[in-house]
Formats: sequence, structure tokens, C-alpha cells
Amino acid sequence: MGLSSHIYDRLSVDGQLNAIGFNASNIWHTQTVDSIDKGVQLFMLLTWRDRLPGVAGQRGAIRSYEQNLDVFIYSREKDWTPIRAACKRLQEIADEIAGEPTGSDPADGFICAAEWGGETSDSYDEVYEAMSRIAAITFIANGE
Repeated sequence: MGLSSHIYDRLSVDGQLNAIGFNASNIWHTQTVDSIDKGVQLFMLLTWRDRLPGVAGQRGAIRSYEQNLDVFIYSREKDWTPIRAACKRLQEIADEIAGEPTGSDPADGFICAAEWGGETSDSYDEVYEAMSRIAAITFIANGE
């Protein structure tokens, strides 16, 4: 499966994010979306930056790598509450996700660590016509 798929799956079924209004129907990988329908009031775009090599483990061990995720969180509801709540939940997920497998096969790897990188201040995105914030998380993982 891999890190990006695992994180997407984890976020799209997270009960607290679902209660805020974010789920599989409005969380996307950035490269999979050309435009967002004006009727969608809340949405997240997951943007993965380049994978950086990590520590080479012992001979024969799976190499680790570092990968940064920017989560663009949007609201067209004219309310900052869901954006701020989503940022808080993303920080909690970053704090608790270490050790999770990134797939069903051990060769898929594990999340070794996750570090909350913070969030931007409130802003308005004129392209999506929505209020927004960007949250950043750095992952150290291993596997494919």
C-alpha cells in the first residue's frame, strides 16, 4: 500500500475528522483533483513533497525515508471552526501514528515517527474561493 495511501485511508475514516465534516468524499491527493465543485463546502488536499533518503539500517534491513506532507484545509462555510478543529485533530494523529504499518504486508513498512510541523495562519484562497490553512507533518517511515 505505502505511506501516502495509508495516510489517506487513516484520515478519511478518522471518526473525529468525520464528525467535523471531512471524509473520503472530500479528502483528495492534490494530483487527483482538477477542480472542486462549488457545492463542496469543506475539503482537504494532501500534497506530498519529495521523499528524502533516511537512515540505512543494518545490513539487510529495510531503509527508512523522510517524507513531508502538507495538508491544505478549506472551508467555504464562512466559519473557521472546522478548519481549526481539523488542524487540532491532525496534530493529535501525528502524535499517535508512530508504529502503524503502512500496508497489510510487513514489506510495506511502518511509520517510525511523525512530527507535527505546525500550521499557517488563517488565509483566503481566491482560486478555491475558500478560507484555508495549511498543516505540515513530517513522516519517517520504511518499506516500499
